[in-house]
Amino acid sequence: MYYLLMMKTTKTNRPIALYILIAIFVLSLIPIYYVASYAHPSVDDYYYGAEGYAVYSQGGSFTDVIKSAASETLRTYNDWQGNFSAIFLMRMQPGVFGENAYILAPIILITAFIAGLFFLIYNVLRGIFKATGTTSAAVSLVITFCALQFTYVPSDSFYWYNGGIYYTFFFSLMCALLTLIISLLKARRNPGAIISGVIGIPLAFVIGGGNYSTALYLALILIFVLVYAVIQVRSRRLPIVRLAILLLMIATFFVSFILSVKAPGNAIRIAYVNYDSSIIKALMYSFAYGGYVIGDATTFPVIVLWVLLFPIFYRIARRTGFRFRLPLLVLLISFGVFCSQGTALFYAQGMRMPYRMSNIIYFNYYLFMTLNLLYLAGYLATRFPGSHFDSLMVNLTTTSRSLKIFAIVCSILFVIGCVGNVKVSENEEGGASFTSMPLSVSAARTIISGEGKIYDTELNERNTYLGSLRGNRDFITVPALTYTPEPIFHSDITTVSDDWKNMHLIKFYDLMSVKIGEDYNVSTSYEP
Repeated sequence: MYYLLMMKTTKTNRPIALYILIAIFVLSLIPIYYVASYAHPSVDDYYYGAEGYAVYSQGGSFTDVIKSAASETLRTYNDWQGNFSAIFLMRMQPGVFGENAYILAPIILITAFIAGLFFLIYNVLRGIFKATGTTSAAVSLVITFCALQFTYVPSDSFYWYNGGIYYTFFFSLMCALLTLIISLLKARRNPGAIISGVIGIPLAFVIGGGNYSTALYLALILIFVLVYAVIQVRSRRLPIVRLAILLLMIATFFVSFILSVKAPGNAIRIAYVNYDSSIIKALMYSFAYGGYVIGDATTFPVIVLWVLLFPIFYRIARRTGFRFRLPLLVLLISFGVFCSQGTALFYAQGMRMPYRMSNIIYFNYYLFMTLNLLYLAGYLATRFPGSHFDSLMVNLTTTSRSLKIFAIVCSILFVIGCVGNVKVSENEEGGASFTSMPLSVSAARTIISGEGKIYDTELNERNTYLGSLRGNRDFITVPALTYTPEPIFHSDITTVSDDWKNMHLIKFYDLMSVKIGEDYNVSTSYEP
């Protein structure tokens, strides 16, 4: 894969290399999508889907569920939290329409993530840095591949709808909006810019009503984009009509963001949490956590990735004509923006970082590193032209023998790094337990071992049973799950009926009580 990425770009091998890269990427997605068929709702899926499920199970239409979701979103806006577009999407979780419909959740989340991240990186390289289409596509594929494979907690990003739709999906929408903005600013003709605005304006409104991490992060980026656009207009390199479209897009986002922040429910929730907020403390936590994420995400195989891509970044930056004079300033500003993702949460709730939110910060790490390595490469290329380092970078991307050796060494080190990242421990039965595997490997193991099928069968049986008891006022027990397979398992109910996780399931099925117990009378004897 990496040799193909670094191949000498002749007219003959360009499409072949790219097609093979695409084939490898698509093959890696097969287990990731296949294991989605075993995914099931968990905890908050039941809480936010309860009203819609009640409407649909009593003969209501899809339109009736939408009306119910809108009504409940308004109620939540007034009495709990203001993220109206996110809450509405949470209310529309696919499990509302039946357990089998939940497969749509991971399909939507995975597809949106891949498309969003790929096209953003592609447009940054192609639209801003003027890289070739083949190089832009190849680099975007490799970075997206690694971001997907090394997802911090895959279940919370892709296989648990509530957590994924609130964070990963809005990260994907943010990537789509930034892609549209690049198209708006770089389009050769005004009709293309207008189309970007028509799509981008409502998209900006939706994102403003999403999670505060993404909204605050995007707000800072948009401020810098606006400054850049104004400078371009004043130098007559950007038509005024495009600045007007951009202003409308940004204004729409901030109106939505302010509506979300000013929701009456936010004050109620903050009072309930009862945390003594401090902006200084929040900023300290934000910078500390941002630094931690960069260090933690830069594992050995990821280091190999950046080493491999750096000569390509160097070649791209060398040909742009930009001057790249302030790498340290760019690093400091981008680090501050990167760290802002945790500020809202740290301010409202202290040192608390749920996995589903950590995931998008780890995803943004790849954007942070791509930007800074590109800028660093450009600085070195313009600061030291003709140096030994310059010759080395050029040789690595143009000389066949050097290219092959470099690519082979990087490929071997990457594979070794992936294997070394895997954690092997002893499970409760005395067997081997494998964690921290690349996502495709983890998904494939879940499928091949049969654990995913057993997990799916047991939850289908449990939910069919609970659905048949809707409205029952008895004390109900269900068996514990035999397996909780990576990467699809998020959480389950407990042996205590008034545990908050159990209460969500009780609300969804309109029961009086449900817990894990031993007196369930349906067979759960399955073999892998």
